[in-house]
Amino acid sequence: MNYGFIGCGAMSGAILQGGIDSGFFNPSQTYVYEKNGALAKERADKFNVRLCKSETEVIDQSESVIIGVKPIDLPNLLPYLGPYLAMHKTLAISIAGGITLEKLNSLLGMEVATVRVMPNLNCGILQGAAAICANEFTTPSQKQEVLNLFNSIGMAIELEEKLFSPFTAIAGCAPAFVYLFADSLARGAVKLGMSKKQALQVASAAIAGSANNILVSKEHPWELIDRVCSPGGSTIEGVTHLLDNGFESAVIGAVVASAMKDKGMGK
Repeated sequence: MNYGFIGCGAMSGAILQGGIDSGFFNPSQTYVYEKNGALAKERADKFNVRLCKSETEVIDQSESVIIGVKPIDLPNLLPYLGPYLAMHKTLAISIAGGITLEKLNSLLGMEVATVRVMPNLNCGILQGAAAICANEFTTPSQKQEVLNLFNSIGMAIELEEKLFSPFTAIAGCAPAFVYLFADSLARGAVKLGMSKKQALQVASAAIAGSANNILVSKEHPWELIDRVCSPGGSTIEGVTHLLDNGFESAVIGAVVASAMKDKGMGK
């Protein structure tokens, strides 16, 4: 299948990277348009994909098009693309945060098969998490094709659109929270004499292994916490310090704040 990218910034670039590395995308059947000429050339050279001169050229060549422009640019772009997408019966895949299917339908102004996806940057290392939902013009096979794509670069679930904002907070925004946590762990070790480079390497490995342990063991996180915390030991000392200083409430608050911001972006 021919795939196209309209806009190829950070998130689209991660999807492109993952799709090439996983073998899901065939470079000779992948078409890219990016208004930033230098970035467009960089993507084409790196991935050996087909560089297009316009958004409509991408649509002409593709059966599915990932629209990866900023949400603020959609009101001007989608009314222009709608007739082309409808004429070619091209599937539109939107990765714009906070922009609902209803809003996408309205902007396109045509009966265009559209799938809304919330991915994250970990797609670029084949460990992404994505949620999808589709409009009424999308066929079951088209929806399955999008699930196949995002499962090939991580994991993907079909999710009710009303739950996209909390998903965005815990999947799309959470990598930044984890990066902040990793950096904070490392800075604590630096304060005690370790080098930042070494501390960050150790902290990152500990986070990756711990997250994988939740998935593999299928145990509740508190069961794993209790297993690590020896009576009177250093781990329970650190855990109680975090709890006493509002760690849980801060994380929950960050999730709610991110979700509320996402929910308001499409209005």
